[in-house]
Amino acid sequence: MCVIITIGLALDYDVFLIGRVMEHRSAGYDVRAAIVKAVAEVGSTISAAGIIMALAFSGLLLANQTAVDQMGWILSAGVLADTFIVNTFLVPALMSLADGLSWWPTKMPMENLITLDHQEFTGVGSPPENEANNGIDNAISHSPNNNPDLVFEDYRDRDPFSRMLRP
Repeated sequence: MCVIITIGLALDYDVFLIGRVMEHRSAGYDVRAAIVKAVAEVGSTISAAGIIMALAFSGLLLANQTAVDQMGWILSAGVLADTFIVNTFLVPALMSLADGLSWWPTKMPMENLITLDHQEFTGVGSPPENEANNGIDNAISHSPNNNPDLVFEDYRDRDPFSRMLRP
């Protein structure tokens, strides 16, 4: 039971991270730049969620039953390992090594990509105002070559929850 709960939480955090990487990748960043940007944006959120879940599971340690105490240790350690090892190092490393396989059924832009040498990452100069990242709406309006096929827009149109949140 502990393994199933830990895998469920781990996949939830992975979906959050991979979704943000896919957003940046479809906006025209190469895979490494998209990973760096995504981890910088959502890493603290994933870390905070993992710490909160580990604290919640550590409440099981107060029980007088050995089985419940063991569940508390296993779940707390599993969530912390996933938060600080898997999502911080393993998932970004595997996605970086398997760029083409990571997005297999989807077509990602392969030309004119923003790399880690771009001034946004190096800090040399300042990015022009129109390239400031304000989320997915900015990525859609400022996609490379203004090609809407290279962005995430058609996914958002199929997602019923994002339609409810749009102004």
